[in-house]
Amino acid sequence: MLAYDGFPIETVEGSIFRDQWIRIILDVLLSRLTSIRDCCFLLAAEIYELGIDPRNVNLRELKKYIANKGVVDVLINIADSARSMRDERDRHLHRGEERALSGESDQFFHVVARSDGSDVPCPKLAFFDPDKGTQQLDINLPEMYSKIISEIRTEYHREGDRLIALTRELFLVGEPELKCRWAKKRDGAKLIRSWELP
Repeated sequence: MLAYDGFPIETVEGSIFRDQWIRIILDVLLSRLTSIRDCCFLLAAEIYELGIDPRNVNLRELKKYIANKGVVDVLINIADSARSMRDERDRHLHRGEERALSGESDQFFHVVARSDGSDVPCPKLAFFDPDKGTQQLDINLPEMYSKIISEIRTEYHREGDRLIALTRELFLVGEPELKCRWAKKRDGAKLIRSWELP
């Protein structure tokens, strides 16, 4: 999604412009990255067979039942990771707030993005300099878009890489418990099968 650059995207419902595409990307990234934490908590609840309703699985509940400090420490790190993204997701999904995509020229970026691919000329931006008078700014929409995408890619890759590393760590510290529980079930199943033999 981050590499796409064929704008506007024409659909039967209308065009999708660069600014809208970035918002779509942010929605997907925020949802996917923040759900990793929830999936890790659910995995821990399943490994330990806690029987907690999935909607109620959270760090506080897990800490009540899991005695393994290594597992709890990793879960705490997972809970603390990507906090800024969870906060942004909450602001966006629960309060309808959106981050500025291009700083002080954010509103201008939205206007210019809507002129992309149309016969309407690109709006002009200028500022007033007391010594030189009105100074026009040249707008390079693909360059603005690339800069925004690059910043998103850097931010989300950093957070995503950290979550992946923590997820792998959870697998490592949770594996002994899973193997132990699985072995007991396997051995129990062997006994049941041997009873059924004539």
